[in-house]
Amino acid sequence: MNLSSIAVTAFLSSLSITEAALKGAHAAAGAGGSGTGLDEGRQLKKKADGDVCGPETETRCVSTLNTRTSYALVSCFNEELPYMDTNVTIIEYYDGQGTDMAVSKLTFPQVDFEKFQKANFNANLGQPRFPAGIFYAESQEEVIKAVDCARKAGYKVSPRGRGHSYQGLSSMDGYLVIDMSLMCVPEDFHVTHFDPDEEPWTLGGGQKALGSIKSGSGCTNAVMLAYTADAFPEGIYVIGSCPTVGITGYATGGGQGDTTPWVGLGIDDVLSYDIVLYNGTAVTASATSHSDLYWALQGGGSGYGVITSLETA
Repeated sequence: MNLSSIAVTAFLSSLSITEAALKGAHAAAGAGGSGTGLDEGRQLKKKADGDVCGPETETRCVSTLNTRTSYALVSCFNEELPYMDTNVTIIEYYDGQGTDMAVSKLTFPQVDFEKFQKANFNANLGQPRFPAGIFYAESQEEVIKAVDCARKAGYKVSPRGRGHSYQGLSSMDGYLVIDMSLMCVPEDFHVTHFDPDEEPWTLGGGQKALGSIKSGSGCTNAVMLAYTADAFPEGIYVIGSCPTVGITGYATGGGQGDTTPWVGLGIDDVLSYDIVLYNGTAVTASATSHSDLYWALQGGGSGYGVITSLETA
């Protein structure tokens, strides 16, 4: 028996032990109901008022995902977002050169594998992934519908900004990829100039926040740097070292870069996030609204929903 066989045997054994333990724990606890199966054992406690674990309609904490079926996923998209035959133009960077590339707005490997392969790029040329489908969103409304379809069909979601995750986290195996690159439209940016006499926020060393830019989440460092030079000629937008990296992954990953020794971390400059949650609800998280979610996004990574836009000082 080789090491792989031993590992698999140990894993299966652990599952059996876990199942037995759950059954025993359930019986010992004297929980209500006559069943003692694994499903009963997994239902660890009743949902109390305000308890958000599990589906809203359930009375116990159980799995939040439906049974996964690719047919349900494709069917939902055909009904809600019928874009299978629609092409979009994206700009990708190979060897430092920007290249216009036409890809399908919506692709599934079992429907058209060639189109799927073209849309399934990984900008950092890391480990290839095989997601369940790829959708290029162009609005928050489309993101909501895509998240709803994924949830109803039992799929998890991978939001993809510019695809620079070294671990390939933006194109996870078996997940629905929602690509946000088309939601970078500089004409739609919103600029706010702070009153220097009223804005108390200082960054240290005599530096002060001049204003903020609200942009789509699929923008790159280079886009934001160029836009800032026009909107705030005397200011700087904290970016990373690579111009083609997306601002959302950069910020939620901490925001380290060449300017960090002088102006700090990019994550500290994000004032708010517009984000679509797992249940299709869109909220704005900031220090004063949904502050717990804002706090989580300020250092806990980007796995709390699909960020559609962010306001950055």
